[in-house]
Amino acid sequence: MREHSVRLLLVGITGAILALLVVAVVSAWAEWGLVPDGGAPVVLWSRFWATVLGLLVVAQVGLAVSWFLVARAHRAPVRGGLAGGDAAQRDEGVAAAVDGAAAEGSHPEVRRRVKELEAAVAERKWDRVEELVEELERLCRDRAVLERVRELVDAERAEHVRELTEQLEAAKQEANPQGVLDLRDRLVGLLETKERRKLDEMLAAWSLAYLREALHEGRTRELIDLIERMVETFGESTPEGLELKNALPILRRSAGRCPDCGKPYDISLERCPECERRRMARKKKIAADEHVSEDPGGNGRHSTS
Repeated sequence: MREHSVRLLLVGITGAILALLVVAVVSAWAEWGLVPDGGAPVVLWSRFWATVLGLLVVAQVGLAVSWFLVARAHRAPVRGGLAGGDAAQRDEGVAAAVDGAAAEGSHPEVRRRVKELEAAVAERKWDRVEELVEELERLCRDRAVLERVRELVDAERAEHVRELTEQLEAAKQEANPQGVLDLRDRLVGLLETKERRKLDEMLAAWSLAYLREALHEGRTRELIDLIERMVETFGESTPEGLELKNALPILRRSAGRCPDCGKPYDISLERCPECERRRMARKKKIAADEHVSEDPGGNGRHSTS
Protein backbone atom coordinates (compact mmCIF):
# COMPACT_ATOMS: atom_id res chain seq x y z
CA MET A 1 0.00 0.00 0.00
CA ARG A 2 2.79 2.39 0.93
CA GLU A 3 4.73 1.65 -2.28
CA HIS A 4 1.58 2.14 -4.36
CA SER A 5 0.88 5.53 -2.80
CA VAL A 6 4.46 6.61 -3.39
CA ARG A 7 4.15 5.70 -7.07
CA LEU A 8 0.92 7.66 -7.33
CA LEU A 9 2.57 10.63 -5.67
CA LEU A 10 5.45 10.56 -8.18
CA VAL A 11 3.03 10.27 -11.11
CA GLY A 12 1.02 13.19 -9.73
CA ILE A 13 4.04 15.41 -9.36
CA THR A 14 5.19 14.55 -12.89
CA GLY A 15 1.73 15.36 -14.25
CA ALA A 16 1.66 18.68 -12.42
CA ILE A 17 4.97 19.67 -13.97
CA LEU A 18 3.75 18.74 -17.46
CA ALA A 19 0.52 20.72 -16.95
CA LEU A 20 2.45 23.80 -15.90
CA LEU A 21 4.74 23.42 -18.92
CA VAL A 22 1.73 23.28 -21.25
CA VAL A 23 0.21 26.44 -19.74
CA ALA A 24 3.56 28.23 -19.89
CA VAL A 25 4.21 27.30 -23.53
CA VAL A 26 0.73 28.24 -24.72
CA SER A 27 0.80 31.55 -22.84
CA ALA A 28 4.23 32.37 -24.28
CA TRP A 29 3.01 31.71 -27.82
CA ALA A 30 0.08 34.02 -27.28
CA GLU A 31 2.23 36.84 -25.83
CA TRP A 32 4.92 36.56 -28.50
CA GLY A 33 2.41 36.52 -31.32
CA LEU A 34 3.39 33.06 -32.48
CA VAL A 35 -0.22 31.88 -32.63
CA PRO A 36 -1.50 32.24 -36.23
CA ASP A 37 -4.69 34.05 -37.11
CA GLY A 38 -7.68 32.12 -35.99
CA GLY A 39 -5.63 30.35 -33.34
CA ALA A 40 -7.20 32.13 -30.38
CA PRO A 41 -9.65 29.27 -29.75
CA VAL A 42 -6.70 26.87 -29.68
CA VAL A 43 -5.09 28.96 -26.94
CA LEU A 44 -8.29 29.08 -24.93
CA TRP A 45 -8.93 25.34 -25.24
CA SER A 46 -5.31 24.58 -24.33
CA ARG A 47 -5.58 26.72 -21.23
CA PHE A 48 -8.89 25.09 -20.34
CA TRP A 49 -7.63 21.52 -20.62
CA ALA A 50 -4.38 22.43 -18.86
CA THR A 51 -6.46 23.82 -15.98
CA VAL A 52 -8.60 20.67 -15.84
CA LEU A 53 -5.47 18.50 -15.91
CA GLY A 54 -3.92 20.57 -13.16
CA LEU A 55 -7.00 20.15 -10.94
CA LEU A 56 -7.00 16.39 -11.53
CA VAL A 57 -3.31 16.19 -10.69
CA VAL A 58 -3.84 18.17 -7.47
CA ALA A 59 -6.63 15.76 -6.47
CA GLN A 60 -4.40 12.80 -7.26
CA VAL A 61 -1.53 14.21 -5.21
CA GLY A 62 -3.88 14.78 -2.28
CA LEU A 63 -5.17 11.22 -2.52
CA ALA A 64 -1.65 9.81 -2.73
CA VAL A 65 -0.54 11.80 0.31
CA SER A 66 -3.56 10.57 2.25
CA TRP A 67 -2.84 6.95 1.37
CA PHE A 68 0.81 7.42 2.27
CA LEU A 69 -0.08 8.78 5.73
CA VAL A 70 -2.59 5.99 6.32
CA ALA A 71 -0.02 3.37 5.33
CA ARG A 72 2.56 4.94 7.61
CA ALA A 73 0.14 4.94 10.54
CA HIS A 74 -0.77 1.33 9.79
CA ARG A 75 2.89 0.19 9.84
CA ALA A 76 3.96 2.23 12.86
CA PRO A 77 3.70 -0.67 15.35
CA VAL A 78 6.35 -2.61 13.41
CA ARG A 79 9.10 -0.38 14.82
CA GLY A 80 7.71 0.28 18.28
CA GLY A 81 5.14 -2.43 18.85
CA LEU A 82 7.28 -5.16 20.44
CA ALA A 83 10.28 -3.87 22.30
CA GLY A 84 10.39 -0.19 21.48
CA GLY A 85 8.89 2.48 23.69
CA ASP A 86 7.11 1.98 26.99
CA ALA A 87 4.95 -0.94 28.16
CA ALA A 88 1.77 0.52 26.64
CA GLN A 89 3.42 0.72 23.23
CA ARG A 90 4.65 -2.88 23.50
CA ASP A 91 1.12 -4.06 24.33
CA GLU A 92 0.04 -2.60 21.01
CA GLY A 93 2.41 -4.94 19.13
CA VAL A 94 1.93 -8.70 19.09
CA ALA A 95 -0.96 -8.50 21.55
CA ALA A 96 -2.89 -6.15 19.27
CA ALA A 97 -2.18 -8.38 16.28
CA VAL A 98 -3.50 -11.47 18.03
CA ASP A 99 -6.57 -9.55 19.21
CA GLY A 100 -7.46 -9.38 15.52
CA ALA A 101 -8.75 -12.92 15.92
CA ALA A 102 -11.31 -12.25 18.65
CA ALA A 103 -12.10 -15.86 19.57
CA GLU A 104 -8.53 -17.14 19.54
CA GLY A 105 -7.03 -13.91 20.87
CA SER A 106 -9.02 -14.31 24.09
CA HIS A 107 -7.87 -17.90 24.64
CA PRO A 108 -5.85 -18.05 27.92
CA GLU A 109 -3.09 -20.15 26.36
CA VAL A 110 -2.73 -17.77 23.43
CA ARG A 111 -2.60 -14.74 25.73
CA ARG A 112 0.07 -16.42 27.86
CA ARG A 113 2.22 -17.16 24.82
CA VAL A 114 1.81 -13.59 23.62
CA LYS A 115 3.03 -12.18 26.93
CA GLU A 116 6.02 -14.52 26.87
CA LEU A 117 6.75 -13.51 23.27
CA GLU A 118 6.67 -9.81 24.14
CA ALA A 119 9.14 -10.40 26.99
CA ALA A 120 11.46 -12.58 24.87
CA VAL A 121 11.64 -9.97 22.10
CA ALA A 122 12.32 -7.18 24.62
CA GLU A 123 15.19 -9.25 26.08
CA ARG A 124 16.48 -10.16 22.60
CA LYS A 125 16.21 -13.92 23.27
CA TRP A 126 15.67 -14.89 19.64
CA ASP A 127 15.82 -18.66 20.06
CA ARG A 128 13.00 -18.44 22.58
CA VAL A 129 11.15 -16.04 20.27
CA GLU A 130 11.20 -18.64 17.48
CA GLU A 131 9.89 -21.31 19.84
CA LEU A 132 7.01 -19.08 20.95
CA VAL A 133 6.11 -18.09 17.39
CA GLU A 134 5.91 -21.77 16.47
CA GLU A 135 3.68 -22.41 19.49
CA LEU A 136 1.41 -19.55 18.44
CA GLU A 137 1.19 -21.05 14.96
CA ARG A 138 -0.14 -24.25 16.50
CA LEU A 139 -2.63 -22.46 18.75
CA CYS A 140 -3.89 -19.75 16.37
CA ARG A 141 -5.43 -20.65 13.01
CA ASP A 142 -5.81 -17.14 11.65
CA ARG A 143 -3.09 -16.91 8.97
CA ALA A 144 -3.38 -13.11 8.68
CA VAL A 145 -2.78 -12.69 12.41
CA LEU A 146 0.22 -15.03 12.34
CA GLU A 147 1.70 -13.19 9.37
CA ARG A 148 1.36 -9.92 11.27
CA VAL A 149 3.08 -11.42 14.32
CA ARG A 150 5.91 -12.71 12.12
CA GLU A 151 6.23 -9.29 10.49
CA LEU A 152 6.55 -7.59 13.88
CA VAL A 153 9.13 -10.09 15.09
CA ASP A 154 11.18 -9.84 11.89
CA ALA A 155 11.19 -6.04 12.13
CA GLU A 156 12.49 -6.14 15.70
CA ARG A 157 15.13 -8.71 14.76
CA ALA A 158 16.29 -6.50 11.87
CA GLU A 159 16.53 -3.56 14.26
CA HIS A 160 18.66 -5.64 16.63
CA VAL A 161 20.95 -6.63 13.74
CA ARG A 162 21.33 -2.96 12.83
CA GLU A 163 22.25 -2.04 16.42
CA LEU A 164 24.83 -4.83 16.67
CA THR A 165 26.30 -3.92 13.28
CA GLU A 166 26.79 -0.32 14.40
CA GLN A 167 28.50 -1.51 17.59
CA LEU A 168 30.71 -3.83 15.52
CA GLU A 169 31.82 -0.98 13.27
CA ALA A 170 32.59 1.11 16.36
CA ALA A 171 34.73 -1.73 17.79
CA LYS A 172 36.68 -1.93 14.53
CA GLN A 173 37.29 1.82 14.57
CA GLU A 174 38.56 1.51 18.15
CA ALA A 175 40.87 -1.40 17.15
CA ASN A 176 39.18 -3.63 19.73
CA PRO A 177 39.55 -7.19 18.37
CA GLN A 178 37.98 -8.91 21.37
CA GLY A 179 34.96 -6.65 21.08
CA VAL A 180 34.77 -7.36 17.34
CA LEU A 181 34.74 -11.13 17.94
CA ASP A 182 32.19 -10.83 20.76
CA LEU A 183 29.81 -8.86 18.54
CA ARG A 184 30.42 -11.23 15.65
CA ASP A 185 29.34 -14.14 17.83
CA ARG A 186 26.14 -12.29 18.76
CA LEU A 187 25.40 -11.41 15.14
CA VAL A 188 25.93 -14.72 13.34
CA GLY A 189 22.88 -16.37 14.89
CA LEU A 190 20.67 -13.61 13.44
CA LEU A 191 21.98 -13.79 9.87
CA GLU A 192 21.24 -15.99 6.90
CA THR A 193 24.02 -18.28 5.63
CA LYS A 194 25.09 -15.95 2.81
CA GLU A 195 25.18 -12.89 5.06
CA ARG A 196 27.05 -14.83 7.76
CA ARG A 197 29.68 -15.94 5.24
CA LYS A 198 30.11 -12.40 3.98
CA LEU A 199 30.50 -11.10 7.55
CA ASP A 200 33.14 -13.71 8.38
CA GLU A 201 35.11 -12.97 5.23
CA MET A 202 35.17 -9.27 6.07
CA LEU A 203 36.11 -9.80 9.72
CA ALA A 204 38.77 -12.43 8.91
CA ALA A 205 40.50 -9.97 6.59
CA TRP A 206 40.28 -7.24 9.24
CA SER A 207 41.60 -9.58 11.96
CA LEU A 208 44.57 -10.72 9.88
CA ALA A 209 45.51 -7.12 9.06
CA TYR A 210 45.27 -6.21 12.75
CA LEU A 211 47.45 -9.17 13.79
CA ARG A 212 50.12 -8.50 11.19
CA GLU A 213 50.59 -5.00 12.53
CA ALA A 214 50.54 -6.19 16.16
CA LEU A 215 53.02 -9.04 15.51
CA HIS A 216 55.31 -6.63 13.73
CA GLU A 217 55.40 -4.73 17.03
CA GLY A 218 56.48 -7.90 18.86
CA ARG A 219 53.22 -8.55 20.75
CA THR A 220 52.99 -12.31 20.11
CA ARG A 221 52.90 -13.35 23.78
CA GLU A 222 50.28 -10.72 24.55
CA LEU A 223 48.02 -11.77 21.69
CA ILE A 224 48.41 -15.55 21.53
CA ASP A 225 45.03 -16.20 23.19
CA LEU A 226 43.38 -13.82 20.73
CA ILE A 227 45.13 -15.62 17.86
CA GLU A 228 43.80 -18.95 19.13
CA ARG A 229 40.28 -17.53 19.17
CA MET A 230 40.61 -16.11 15.67
CA VAL A 231 41.78 -19.47 14.35
CA GLU A 232 38.86 -21.19 16.07
CA THR A 233 36.44 -18.66 14.56
CA PHE A 234 37.76 -18.29 11.01
CA GLY A 235 40.25 -21.15 10.53
CA GLU A 236 37.93 -23.44 8.56
CA SER A 237 35.75 -20.92 6.73
CA THR A 238 38.03 -18.26 5.21
CA PRO A 239 41.40 -18.10 3.38
CA GLU A 240 42.73 -15.64 5.96
CA GLY A 241 41.71 -17.94 8.78
CA LEU A 242 43.42 -20.91 7.10
CA GLU A 243 46.60 -18.86 6.66
CA LEU A 244 46.53 -17.99 10.36
CA LYS A 245 45.85 -21.63 11.27
CA ASN A 246 48.90 -22.81 9.32
CA ALA A 247 51.06 -20.25 11.12
CA LEU A 248 49.66 -21.11 14.56
CA PRO A 249 52.35 -23.67 15.64
CA ILE A 250 55.14 -21.15 14.99
CA LEU A 251 53.25 -18.39 16.76
CA ARG A 252 52.61 -20.66 19.74
CA ARG A 253 56.29 -21.51 20.05
CA SER A 254 57.21 -17.82 19.79
CA ALA A 255 54.86 -17.15 22.71
CA GLY A 256 56.36 -19.94 24.85
CA ARG A 257 53.50 -22.34 24.14
CA CYS A 258 53.54 -25.93 22.93
CA PRO A 259 53.09 -25.85 19.13
CA ASP A 260 50.68 -28.80 19.27
CA CYS A 261 48.31 -28.01 22.15
CA GLY A 262 49.08 -24.37 22.95
CA LYS A 263 49.86 -24.93 26.65
CA PRO A 264 52.90 -23.30 28.30
CA TYR A 265 55.95 -25.65 28.24
CA ASP A 266 59.75 -25.89 28.38
CA ILE A 267 60.75 -24.19 25.12
CA SER A 268 63.95 -26.25 24.97
CA LEU A 269 61.76 -29.22 23.99
CA GLU A 270 60.15 -29.72 20.63
CA ARG A 271 56.74 -30.13 22.25
CA CYS A 272 55.34 -30.62 25.74
CA PRO A 273 55.76 -34.11 27.34
CA GLU A 274 52.05 -34.91 27.06
CA CYS A 275 51.93 -34.14 23.36
CA GLU A 276 55.18 -36.07 22.87
CA ARG A 277 53.66 -39.20 24.48
CA ARG A 278 50.57 -38.93 22.31
CA ARG A 279 52.75 -38.52 19.25
CA MET A 280 54.81 -41.61 20.06
CA ALA A 281 51.64 -43.64 20.69
CA ARG A 282 50.28 -42.64 17.28
CA LYS A 283 53.58 -43.60 15.60
CA LYS A 284 53.51 -47.04 17.25
CA LYS A 285 49.91 -47.62 16.17
CA ILE A 286 50.71 -46.60 12.60
CA ALA A 287 53.71 -48.94 12.55
CA ALA A 288 51.58 -51.81 13.88
CA ASP A 289 48.88 -51.20 11.29
CA GLU A 290 51.48 -51.18 8.50
CA HIS A 291 52.92 -54.47 9.78
CA VAL A 292 49.48 -56.11 9.70
CA SER A 293 48.80 -54.84 6.18
CA GLU A 294 52.11 -56.29 4.97
CA ASP A 295 51.23 -59.73 6.38
CA PRO A 296 47.52 -60.21 5.61
CA GLY A 297 47.72 -64.01 5.55
CA GLY A 298 49.00 -64.24 9.10
CA ASN A 299 46.63 -61.49 10.34
CA GLY A 300 49.50 -60.12 12.39
CA ARG A 301 49.62 -63.22 14.60
CA HIS A 302 52.28 -65.91 15.10
CA SER A 303 51.12 -69.51 14.70
CA THR A 304 51.95 -72.09 17.41
CA SER A 305 52.70 -75.79 16.88
